Amino acid sequence: MLVVVDANIIMKDAILRDRKWEVAKDAIDANRLRLILPEIARLEAIGGYRRDHEEKIRQVKSLIRKSTNRAKDAAVALLQVYVDEIDAYESILDARLAEIGFETPEPPDNTHLELTERAVNRQPPFDKDGGGYRDTLLWLTALEQLAEPPFDNLTLVSDDGIFTKGIRDLTEELSRETGAKLTVVRSLASIEFPGEYESGDFDLYSFDIDDLDFVNLIEHRLLGKEISRWSPPGPDHAEVQLVGRVDLLTETVDVKKRYGSDVYEVSIDAIADIDALVLVINDGYGDEVDVSQMSARWNLHVRWRGETESENGRTKLVDEGMVEVLGLEERRKSVR
Repeated sequence: MLVVVDANIIMKDAILRDRKWEVAKDAIDANRLRLILPEIARLEAIGGYRRDHEEKIRQVKSLIRKSTNRAKDAAVALLQVYVDEIDAYESILDARLAEIGFETPEPPDNTHLELTERAVNRQPPFDKDGGGYRDTLLWLTALEQLAEPPFDNLTLVSDDGIFTKGIRDLTEELSRETGAKLTVVRSLASIEFPGEYESGDFDLYSFDIDDLDFVNLIEHRLLGKEISRWSPPGPDHAEVQLVGRVDLLTETVDVKKRYGSDVYEVSIDAIADIDALVLVINDGYGDEVDVSQMSARWNLHVRWRGETESENGRTKLVDEGMVEVLGLEERRKSVR
């Protein structure tokens, strides 16, 4: 199995502590998986971590002038923590990548003219405005991996919509150049690594779980969740303040049994009506920051994921699971 990972997947789990990475490590050790983080994506992940911390530093500095002396001392200490984390992150990430077994190949050598031609022709991953330089470098690096050893499928893990939007053209290019098929997924949880799950069809009928349980879990996990990246252009920060109706998409239920254990992984999609708290941040004079607050009402397409455990012959959920926001949906007319 050949899996190429984009920077945005690393940035969601900066130290790579998700259980799935350990599963990937086992598959790599068994020579059943090649896991690729192109060097361009490694550098982008490091840069994203730095930018995220620099923004935190900026926000702390903007508050220091309004704080008490005691609060200022705590803020200064926090600033130093952020600086130290920035300095240490690259070495920490590289050590973790090596531990798991990632490969980090450089981009192909002869890419300059090809990149220019692709940009001029708006060939995906370049978009209609000519953006997509780093995405195209990642794509060309991925194509190069198909040569050794040969694979008949490439799985690209990226939360960048440019790959899903251009999947038809990218699939045709991959098939033409290598004969392989393309799979694009937007989250680590959507990948099934070799040896991770048992074969067979599983369902919810034997579990002590009903639809209302899922609705309650989704409502609870959504409250306070940051959804800035899914908000329309304008807001700098958005989070869920109130959850109204939650409609389960029961046809999306997926149940998998982990290999060699009694643990099941369950997922289900839903459409949730939510009220969001929206912040718009404007630079003021000097280090001052002007923050405008407003509210918005949106529909979110979400996916809940969780695990089960067996106890006294009953199968129940281990905890409240997690909710992943997949996108915004058109607002429904009737809201509870």
